[in-house]
Amino acid sequence: MNGTESIAIHPDLLDPARAVRDVDVPGATVFRRGKVRTVFEAGPDHFVIVASDRLSAYDSILPTPIPGKGALLSLISAFWMRTLASARPHHLVSDDPAAFPAPFAAHAGALRGRAQLVRRAARIDIECVVRGHLTGSGWKEYRSSGTVCGERLPAGLADGARLEPALFTPATKADTGTTRTSRSRAWASSSAGTRPPPCARAASRSTRKRAHTRGRAAWCWPTPSSSSA
Repeated sequence: MNGTESIAIHPDLLDPARAVRDVDVPGATVFRRGKVRTVFEAGPDHFVIVASDRLSAYDSILPTPIPGKGALLSLISAFWMRTLASARPHHLVSDDPAAFPAPFAAHAGALRGRAQLVRRAARIDIECVVRGHLTGSGWKEYRSSGTVCGERLPAGLADGARLEPALFTPATKADTGTTRTSRSRAWASSSAGTRPPPCARAASRSTRKRAHTRGRAAWCWPTPSSSSA
């Protein structure tokens, strides 16, 4: 698949009997297990990231996996990284498991559609979040203080109210979950010690910029590094 083609998923990956809850690759060393993805060592300069079909909601893993979810996540991610490759470098090397190094290539059938060979990178611990409606943790904060992530909103809004323009509310990433925070605190807490990622800088220049995030994905790109991950 390239950036000009549509995203297609093999029907087998949508079979409930084939839903993948736990990811293991015989002979491979696990670097980190997340709520949805497992990261494997693939030499000194690369990782293999495999997306399971687990569903994480509010930092809790639900008991029933969704068939094909991990494959869809991986395919959509690969599509956009290819499409936007000329705009910003990224970590994707290949999403064809048959081309992965050992021992992954030997398990290409099981990894098909849900695995990516990537360059090691220094993680920027910020998650870009765009809120189109007032609910969840934002609603809880609004009821107590009239703000969402420290940003003042108009009085009298109800649960589920549409936000016009959409509100950019980054979260700090952690191994155990995410924490909603203000933009300034999110940038300061980034463990990478770098400037905010492009989507963050663009959104923080002015609240007027929030209008431009409606209906779009907000991307944070890693900084390639062979010595950290």
